[in-house]
Amino acid sequence: MVRREEARILETRVGAPVLVREHVWYVDPEGPVQYGKSIFRGDRYEMRVEFASVPESSPARPPV
Repeated sequence: MVRREEARILETRVGAPVLVREHVWYVDPEGPVQYGKSIFRGDRYEMRVEFASVPESSPARPPV
């Protein structure tokens, strides 16, 4: 649900449903280098997500 400041920016009502996308970019071996969060109006966007598994030989990434 969208909060007051987000609702103002998105020109929608407080509590309206939204789509939230968060991401972390990694560079090995340094680790995470960028974090981002995007909020989209739920009545104007459709989001599709594809999932892929990480091979066992790859180092594990901490959850965001």
